[in-house]
Amino acid sequence: MIVHLRIFPNIMNSEKTMELRGIEEFRKQSIEALSYFSEREQSIKS
Repeated sequence: MIVHLRIFPNIMNSEKTMELRGIEEFRKQSIEALSYFSEREQSIKS
């Protein structure tokens, strides 16, 4: 069986500050981060 693992790097000021592996890690971090900001912008680069 082939498993495709998505990797989500977080880049700030041209430096990787975090890397999430898999959609579940991404989902968990996204929900957790909701309380950090009153406004948030994300962009997909590729």
